[in-house]
Amino acid sequence: MAAPQVTGATAILKQYIKAKNIQTDNSSEFIKLLLMNTATPLKDEGIFEDIPYFVRQQGSGALNIENALKTTVVVRAQGTNDNIADGKLELKELKDKRFDVRLSLENFGDSTKSYDINSVALYEPTDGTYRLQRSEILHSNESNISREISVEAHSSANIDFTMDYSDAENLEEDNFIEGFISLRDKDGISNLNIPFLGFYGDWGKQRAIDAFQLPEIGSEKRNVQFFVNKNAGVSSSMLGTSMMLKLPLYNNEIYFSPNSKYYPDVAARIAPLRNMEQVEYSILDAKTEETLRVLGVSKQVRKLSRLSVNKSFKFMSESVWDGKIGEGIAEDGAEYIYCIKAKLNTNNVGGNGEQVYKFPVRVDSMAPNLSTANEVQVNDIDGNMKEIVFNVHDKGIGIENVYLQSIRYAQDDKADTSIRYGKSFVIRFQDEPVKDGKELVKVEDGKLNIPVEAVPDSPTARGEVYVYTNGYRNSDIEVHCPYFADTSDLIIDAVDYMDNKSRTTLSDVREGNYNQINFLNFFDYISNKNASVYVNDIKLDDMTYSLIEKEAVIRIKLADEESHLHKLTLKHDNIEENIIFG
Repeated sequence: MAAPQVTGATAILKQYIKAKNIQTDNSSEFIKLLLMNTATPLKDEGIFEDIPYFVRQQGSGALNIENALKTTVVVRAQGTNDNIADGKLELKELKDKRFDVRLSLENFGDSTKSYDINSVALYEPTDGTYRLQRSEILHSNESNISREISVEAHSSANIDFTMDYSDAENLEEDNFIEGFISLRDKDGISNLNIPFLGFYGDWGKQRAIDAFQLPEIGSEKRNVQFFVNKNAGVSSSMLGTSMMLKLPLYNNEIYFSPNSKYYPDVAARIAPLRNMEQVEYSILDAKTEETLRVLGVSKQVRKLSRLSVNKSFKFMSESVWDGKIGEGIAEDGAEYIYCIKAKLNTNNVGGNGEQVYKFPVRVDSMAPNLSTANEVQVNDIDGNMKEIVFNVHDKGIGIENVYLQSIRYAQDDKADTSIRYGKSFVIRFQDEPVKDGKELVKVEDGKLNIPVEAVPDSPTARGEVYVYTNGYRNSDIEVHCPYFADTSDLIIDAVDYMDNKSRTTLSDVREGNYNQINFLNFFDYISNKNASVYVNDIKLDDMTYSLIEKEAVIRIKLADEESHLHKLTLKHDNIEENIIFG
């Protein structure tokens, strides 16, 4: 029930109680009871039956002021683990699939009222690994209560019974049991409801925060209940950046790099499964577990499974660690513990009221080791095909990609150092031996030999190859990579999973550069118009043509005699010259 509506309804009921001269010991408690009794449980409309949403989601249901003004009876509930007579039945921790109920009806009207008593119980099904986040009706022969009760005018009446779900196989241990006890008015004027909620199993074992993308220190990885994207394996609880970019994970350790572009900090988003008075976030020394820094505290964190909550997670702004310890930055390569300490709202039920979650976090700001220009070998294979031999080694999270990029300078004498990029080739490392059903080239005995047939053999074609690290992710790798050299200069970039980068620039990989002719409107105004372009009598099927010579004969053939060139512009060395215009 939303707060503004409740406030308005409360004002109306105060006037109603005064006008009807209803005698109450505590008008505020009476109005609260009246609103809870007469609320309408919300249901998900199904094909075969309408299923109420969880009590955890909706409480008593939607406010129904019309119903509240019609009823002349209120009902209070007590039962197993709940000695407080009010508008709800809080069963807390149940050791068995059964519980006792006492309903106490108070009639403040002028006539006898009679009700049929029924109930609907709900459980949350699982697929064996996580909860499906939808309610299902719990069917049980033992629990099919159908009773009657009457209460005379200006008097009270009680009824006691047991709700037994012992034969309900779908109710597995460590699951919620919840639902509604309904009192249907035989006069058809105003129906009443009592929500009930309990936990069948050991409530003390239930974690307050859903599982993260890695196991907690000293524990097995828990099954995830809430996902942002189940197919992609993205859990709702996650350690990521303050922009909620997923942090790299390796060997069950989270990595980040303070002051980096993509992974500069660590923050928590959580899927709360239980209400928490507060959640504290801190950084501990990995060896001594001494607290090095308290990041912040979140107060009164509410659990999920409420209708007003659309997301399956909450970003905790107080949890951000920017990598600072005291006045300095965390030591590079060092391991720390990211600690989450939750103080629960237990009311002395299940556990000691505190849960601690610890995760290993490692700092990695060091770029990979890459051979210098003097250490790289360039060997001839055949004509323009070269073998580039170099070593790469990342001692942190490991190498992700190596890029080979042809470059040329704006002027041959490099007086103008502006770079023009040519073709490229990418070596992508992964820890699995197979991709898309194909076995990958792999590192063996510390060497990676990429076959010639895996590399494009033209001056314009770009390419990539996936390789299997084979246990050498953090070890020195000697790379032998064929490369069709289209320019005399070449860049090698080694990049790890943190985007830390090392670069080596080579000169004189080959003598002279290939020259490129680019037809910028090839697809829009040439091939789409059934025209053809020839360079040195070779018909093009792409917008780019490369040649070692500095001169070429270009011939453009139009589709028919009625076609004509409206404009032809030649751009060379940043100078445009209109050959045909108008």
